[in-house]
Amino acid sequence: MSISENIEEEVFAIEKVMERDTKIFVEKDYNSPQNIFFIELENGYKLFGRKILSIMNRTGRLTSLNCSRISKEMIIGILKEAIYDEPKIEIKYFPIFKGEKINIFKKIKRDRMTNIHFPYRFYDFYTRKERESPKNGWKVYENLPVYLARGEEHFRKYTINFLSKVSVLPNMVFYDPACSSGDFLEGIKKHYKTVTTIGCDLSMEMIDIARNKLDEVHCENAFYSSLKNESVDYLFLRFLNFRVVTYETAHKLYDILIEKVKPNGFVICFGHTPVLLEKEYMRRKNLKLLSCSGYEKENDSLFQYYVLKKISND
Repeated sequence: MSISENIEEEVFAIEKVMERDTKIFVEKDYNSPQNIFFIELENGYKLFGRKILSIMNRTGRLTSLNCSRISKEMIIGILKEAIYDEPKIEIKYFPIFKGEKINIFKKIKRDRMTNIHFPYRFYDFYTRKERESPKNGWKVYENLPVYLARGEEHFRKYTINFLSKVSVLPNMVFYDPACSSGDFLEGIKKHYKTVTTIGCDLSMEMIDIARNKLDEVHCENAFYSSLKNESVDYLFLRFLNFRVVTYETAHKLYDILIEKVKPNGFVICFGHTPVLLEKEYMRRKNLKLLSCSGYEKENDSLFQYYVLKKISND
């Protein structure tokens, strides 16, 4: 049941909120710091929030506790101060009432430049290392491809809608350097039958699943992508995320893979877990940031969805 069905909407006024007594939220970077997010507002203030149990988990559609969606219930307050003294994270904030959350969420969900930033990374308590996927890719257990596909349903729908508003021509190349089971690119191919879909993955097991879904597949490390520079029209980065690669690796891979995109081509970045790249890092002289987030009406939720266009050399 939606919060708006039980709670009356209240006007969100920052001045009023900041008159309240501050509260403190404390987290350790070996617990779940990756669930903390900030959302920038036009006036320079930031919303502070934290992911809660995913609706996909509550309805039995996913086994993971969290998903990519951000809803109004997750907003906690206006950020006053954030202090990170490893391993302790302390956030001081002005609390926002439930009715105000409805009001502010209505505003931010309409703006595709609304940026959801996850500032903290998880570090193992003993090793102080980040989590990442196995060196040879994911091992495929019975329901893994099903769960992966379910977790991306909103991404596929949103992407098809996005593509309907831009240019998709025959023989354009759609490249996913971590294609997993291939379901994401296959969904695009069903709507745009004349494009070429190329998927790569570290896992040969995943490649074997994707082989009959895509036009071309390669079992390879994205660091050593076999595709030529400026050969791709649409690059989908669905793996520069928490628990897939490390923060450092995400940035190195981004630098390598954006070179594969043709002038006037697109770089699109999202994923199940928080994107490890900052929007400021993704921007380049020849890459224009067009979008930071997407919106799903069904669950009234926002999610990270970065779209950048490579500026023509002409």
